[in-house]
Amino acid sequence: MKKITLALLVLGTSLGSIAQEKGTEIKKENKKVEKIAFISTKLELTTKEAEKFWPVYNESEAEFKLLKKEHRAAMGEKKKISEMSDAEVEKILDTGLKIQQKELEIRKKYLVKFKEVLPIKKVAKLTRIEHEFRKRNFPKKGDKRERPMPPPPSDR
Repeated sequence: MKKITLALLVLGTSLGSIAQEKGTEIKKENKKVEKIAFISTKLELTTKEAEKFWPVYNESEAEFKLLKKEHRAAMGEKKKISEMSDAEVEKILDTGLKIQQKELEIRKKYLVKFKEVLPIKKVAKLTRIEHEFRKRNFPKKGDKRERPMPPPPSDR
């Protein structure tokens, strides 16, 4: 009986984690769809522009995602600066600058590519629109402005 209970418990836990992973993936996909709609609307992309723009945009997103992974891997485990040696702190600062330099190189590369597929004014708006999307959809922990107010208490 204990073995059956244990097996059911393990199975239930693993199914719960699988469902949670699927839920996370669905949320990511929904955010991606929202982002596409938001950017397309704000940039007022024509069908022709969208056909050329989105492959380039997705390519840039993939490069930034790889850079983010590289950055996390390079930074290693999180420690307080007070617990690190001077050499470790210097290494982290140098790594941070290298990552920022790579990010700038990617931005320059895609600025050229975006100018090939969009009018310059839409290219100029893109960064602002991305920032606006992030600000609306991923508010900082202490930022209460984007969160809805709770309903007032009822008299019942």
